[in-house]
Amino acid sequence: QPKTYTIVVHRKSVDATLKSITLNNGDIPFEFNPATLNYTADVSYSESSIMIAATANDSFATVSGDTVNQTLNVGDNRYSVTVTPEEGQPITYTIRVRRGAASLKSLAVSSGALSPAFDAGTLNYSVTVPNSTGSITITAETNYATAQVTGAGVKTLNVGDNSFDIAVDAEDPAIKNVYTVRVRRLSNDASLKSIRIASVDASFELSPLFDPGVYWYRASVPAETAITVSGEPGYPSATVTGFDRYSPDFFDSRDKTIPVYVVSEDGGTDRRYNIVITRQSNDASLKFIRLNPDCLTASFDPAVTYYSATVPYSVAEVEISAEPSDPLADAFPVYDLPGVKPLKAGNNRFTFSVRSEDKRNGMLYRIDIFRENSPTGIHETGTPAAMHVYSANGRLHVNTPAAERINIYSVTGTLLYGFDKPAGAFRLSAFSCHPASILIVKGSSGWVRKVMM
Repeated sequence: QPKTYTIVVHRKSVDATLKSITLNNGDIPFEFNPATLNYTADVSYSESSIMIAATANDSFATVSGDTVNQTLNVGDNRYSVTVTPEEGQPITYTIRVRRGAASLKSLAVSSGALSPAFDAGTLNYSVTVPNSTGSITITAETNYATAQVTGAGVKTLNVGDNSFDIAVDAEDPAIKNVYTVRVRRLSNDASLKSIRIASVDASFELSPLFDPGVYWYRASVPAETAITVSGEPGYPSATVTGFDRYSPDFFDSRDKTIPVYVVSEDGGTDRRYNIVITRQSNDASLKFIRLNPDCLTASFDPAVTYYSATVPYSVAEVEISAEPSDPLADAFPVYDLPGVKPLKAGNNRFTFSVRSEDKRNGMLYRIDIFRENSPTGIHETGTPAAMHVYSANGRLHVNTPAAERINIYSVTGTLLYGFDKPAGAFRLSAFSCHPASILIVKGSSGWVRKVMM
């Protein structure tokens, strides 16, 4: 039987080109051409390694060099991939990878210090400068001359926080970074914006009304009251001491000054505000009650609020004097006032009121003055509340609100005199010749009074 032999002839290839190169499985795009041997790719600062994959055009060619996973240093990284054909000269492809192509080599400020210290991979910084620094210069240098920087230069500073962005654009428009510098210019404001004084259930007014440029104030608070002094600084970051709660024990005198200190944020300015707190008295007692003629049945005691006295019929009026223990108390806001009081026969009650300075306490003192009945047995009737009929220095005084007819009789009923009295006070001296006598005075409005001449 015949046999057939097959002869395979392999012609060696001289193709030393690549079919493809990919970086990070194609995540880093760039245009590949087998005939182009040099490539440049930009990656961000955050990329610390790169995967290089290369495929030869000829399956019999050998690919060697910097393939698979490669470490990326900041800045330029150069990698080579060599293709060795079956026959002929090898070809080497060079790949330049720029890590941080949109990064800065340096970043500096003319005043203060960056925090944290500069690192190309750190994008956010803060700087603190004194109040006297009104502007700052930011300088920046890129890692690559082909990158562009915008946002650096001289910057005007407002008091407080100022934010400036320094943008870095790589040659590849897809690669960019923004560095942010936040500059805080400290405030020299040591003023207060407000002061408030309050207890649990009330607020107390400052005098004068608050003004940041006024440093002395007064406020009155009730006795035995805890208060809280609060408010706001003119600049939020200023330091304030003195805003606190103050118990009644703190006020060891009627007037107590509370100092409030303000220190500016930059520490270069300080001010003191003073609040004089007046602790109002809660004393609603009387210092004394005196009668003229002196006829109280007991000695006066501020803690005792009821008194009595008895006077003979010949005493037609009594002068009552009274004074509060605290001169700033509200004396006699209601009921009776001290002074000369006419007495009718029988009991006469007088009430004197005192309200403490802090308006939280009040006391009522009552005096019953009993005027004995007339020895003649004639009884007074219909006396107007605002009427005074009395004798003094041998003269008869008649003071009634209305104009009316007045008749004067002896105790035996004999009409001695009659006249028409105008409204108000009237004085008659015709009876100075009747010493130690009793007259009966009658008004046409219906009242009757007995008067000892």
